[in-house]
Amino acid sequence: MNRYIGIDAHDKSCTAVVLDERGSEMKRAVLETNGELIRDFIEQVPRARHVAFEEGNLSQWLYELIEPVAQVVVVFVPPRRSGPKDDYRDARSAAEGLRTHALERTVFKPTRELAELRCTVRAYRALGKDLTRAKIRLNSVFRSRAVFVGDEVYGKKGRLEALEQLPVAERKLATAFGEELDALQVLFRERTKALKSVRNEDVARLETAPGIGPVRATTIVAVVGTPDRFRTTRQFWSYCGLGIVSHSSSDWTRDSNGKWERTTRQSARGLNTNRNASLKEVFKGAALTLIGSDPDHPLVQGYRRRVAQGMESNLARLTMARQLAAIVLAMWKHKEDYDPTRHSSDKTNA
Repeated sequence: MNRYIGIDAHDKSCTAVVLDERGSEMKRAVLETNGELIRDFIEQVPRARHVAFEEGNLSQWLYELIEPVAQVVVVFVPPRRSGPKDDYRDARSAAEGLRTHALERTVFKPTRELAELRCTVRAYRALGKDLTRAKIRLNSVFRSRAVFVGDEVYGKKGRLEALEQLPVAERKLATAFGEELDALQVLFRERTKALKSVRNEDVARLETAPGIGPVRATTIVAVVGTPDRFRTTRQFWSYCGLGIVSHSSSDWTRDSNGKWERTTRQSARGLNTNRNASLKEVFKGAALTLIGSDPDHPLVQGYRRRVAQGMESNLARLTMARQLAAIVLAMWKHKEDYDPTRHSSDKTNA
């Protein structure tokens, strides 16, 4: 008989609720956020144990803790709901949703094998964002005094001359921001070097794809984990934020014989917003890189042909990004390096 366990986890306490197959509550408990205590509680529940908890800061730790002692572990994004809310309700809702198969948005959790790779990518991306913010912050000090500078201000030598154009107070502020930027640049270079030095079979294979270098290949492997998560290319597009959302209304009409037939009228509403932002950045960036670096590539020729036929350039680049995503997924699934002779520039249209 299956047992359904819902957990609502917080920094100091975890609330757990156990339901049977009929939805009757068997047990509830408030536990300290301690690995041994939580695992002991799970092991005391008769098999088969099905566990569910919300995606959050503790979800990866909980998954690795519970996965060896449970038959099913589901991490999910909770839906928006109104009404009363507390830890017990959240835990029971997780158990009930697991029992009734109502948890729609589940989250993939990789094994510890990719932990180092994922942490390396996380550090690289976090420092990259901080570096961008630091540059904007420094530039804003100069702009606030109508001193307009270029990229040279982001280096120590070029910044010295620009600082002389500022009043004393703003000069001290810009100096502090500049020192922060210098430190971040050193850290970012170190993380970039570490990322490029990663040795992984999948990363080496994906690097052969057009527009995908070591940084992008490492990001793809770290985020996706395994290509087997996606049965079709369209599922992968949606995960990357490259899926097109279309809406329709009044789907049925009568034909000349009076029979109902489905209409083909649909309107595109843009790309899906429920996506992984880093992968969207990877494939759109890869498309831009390929356009600027290899004008003779079949994908670039297809891009130019679409633009010449009247398609907006941003939509043509989107089509190219979708093609690259399809190519990468196929290479990864079949464990093959990129072969340009097997590629058609008009294949995998948007």
